[in-house]
Amino acid sequence: MAGPELLKLLSVICLAMFLQSAQACYKRLVYHGEIPLLYIDDCTSNYELGLLVGETFSSTIKGRMRDSLAFQKVQAYCSTNWGRELLTALEDRHRIAFPAYFSELQGLAAGSGVPFDQIFMLNLRQEILAAGESPEVLQGFQQWLTHRNSSLSDGDSFNITQGAPAHLPGDDGIRTAGQRAGAHNVIKDNCSGGGGIRSRGDVVHGGGLGTDGSDASGSGTGGGGGTHIDPTSVDACSDVGVRLPGSDGPLGAAPHILLGHNEDMTNDTLGRMYFIRATMPLASTAFGANTAGVAFTLNALYPRGALLPGLGRNFLSRRLLDSSSVEDALEVLAVGDQATGRSVNLMSTKPPIALWNVE
Repeated sequence: MAGPELLKLLSVICLAMFLQSAQACYKRLVYHGEIPLLYIDDCTSNYELGLLVGETFSSTIKGRMRDSLAFQKVQAYCSTNWGRELLTALEDRHRIAFPAYFSELQGLAAGSGVPFDQIFMLNLRQEILAAGESPEVLQGFQQWLTHRNSSLSDGDSFNITQGAPAHLPGDDGIRTAGQRAGAHNVIKDNCSGGGGIRSRGDVVHGGGLGTDGSDASGSGTGGGGGTHIDPTSVDACSDVGVRLPGSDGPLGAAPHILLGHNEDMTNDTLGRMYFIRATMPLASTAFGANTAGVAFTLNALYPRGALLPGLGRNFLSRRLLDSSSVEDALEVLAVGDQATGRSVNLMSTKPPIALWNVE
């Protein structure tokens, strides 16, 4: 083969290999009734994962944002001077605290054709609305902003994550307990006796569901307690967890737990739910599970106050799916500088099987 022909052949081979590597993600979309399930494998980055999800569900995402009253309220507030300042501070904080998840949202925005700021607003809607409708919350953010600007004008370096020991470098942005100086400790105490968990400080309060009895635990959140609630419907959820002893199953079967979650979202979510199963960690707001034996459901809480610019509940829920154990998950739930509250039902699907409620 002559030199020019060989060079041309090698160029074609290299181009084909490049195109193959550029399409690293593999997807398969199936339907379970009316709900789509997207299987994703072999993504090399969170951005690629988000891009594929955004491309697949672009019309669903755009439809949700078009019909969401909560998003319209958030967008209106973020068009004000204080709203723009808050949005910028929240983006900076989450980009540093959760770089991989932030990158995935950027990919989702690019794939869906929706501006990134709007995607981010929707994910932080509860936190932003708290500032827009609570003078105390807005005043707290103004004080934070004044302190930051004063530090910058004095020539000092101001870390956007100052005072938040959980905001650290790495793919998921969270250090282990031993690395996280100043973080609150959560202790799982005497799980088999229904003792639950104990907390140091005022971050986490929990009640355990024992592994040696047939107790049941339920939690739910109504629409009360705060002013930043979508008035068109109650944006909250309800859970019921039941432990079934081994005697309810085949002879010699181990105890197991049933955990039911009712998703009480606003009307703009009707017909717009989709599931994703992937070989890398996934984002999930309301419920999720991983192969390490960690599963959770989430119910919203509406406190009158919020810590801004603090960590958003959706990013922390996402971090739960990276947990390698229930103990790791409890540490995630106890990190400092969380913007608003939430009620989490945390379940261990591997022995010893147990269930906790953490608020």
